[in-house]
Amino acid sequence: MRNPGQCVGFLCDSTSVLEGAVLVQGASNDTVALPSAANSRSRLVGLAYQAGSSTANEAITSVINGIFAGIATGTITRGDRLVIGGATGTVQAESLTTPPDATRVGYALESVSSGERVAVLIGEVPSFSGTVVKFTSSSAILANSIVVLTAASTVIVALWRRDVAGMERSIAAERAWRVEAVSAEKTARLAALDEAKKLLERNTYLTGKIEAVRERPLAVGGSALPRRRRGAVMSGLIGM
Repeated sequence: MRNPGQCVGFLCDSTSVLEGAVLVQGASNDTVALPSAANSRSRLVGLAYQAGSSTANEAITSVINGIFAGIATGTITRGDRLVIGGATGTVQAESLTTPPDATRVGYALESVSSGERVAVLIGEVPSFSGTVVKFTSSSAILANSIVVLTAASTVIVALWRRDVAGMERSIAAERAWRVEAVSAEKTARLAALDEAKKLLERNTYLTGKIEAVRERPLAVGGSALPRRRRGAVMSGLIGM
């Protein structure tokens, strides 16, 4: 499918440009060139309208908008956002490993296999997916964590967030220790109270026994003496 929009002529810094190859800004004013590599960040100009530029600085026409056929590298599915696939100007579907600032060429309007022509809606895609950018995680990351780049398209939880996580674990451990310490102290106090209760019960029992003995009549000569004379009798017995 082809429905090219505006076509503009440029001088080309590269040689051996294929029809449909991606062209980016060249080294000087009003020039274009093939990209340097896959996932290039160079500014997009358009797709080559025809093969050409057998030598450097020859004229070439670029389709800067509309629909034109690019050259696929890898499998492409209809609706994929396309980035530069290599130094020959091919296109490929973006993936999780695609750098967030890689140049987006456009949208694929059809599904094709590697090496086939693919209809590209040129320049109708932002460099970023709205406010959502895809990255590869180099470690476990919780939802809503702040992350920082460690390499191209790779992120890790920000250091301060990991420190906070460590502090949270330390605080949790401290709380658990305090709860355990309070529980142990409470257990010791309860044990002491139980021991005191047992001693009190034992003293009450002995006191009752002593009172019972004191209330028992003392028999002298076969007759019981009243309690008030018991002391005198006992003193007399002791003095004999």
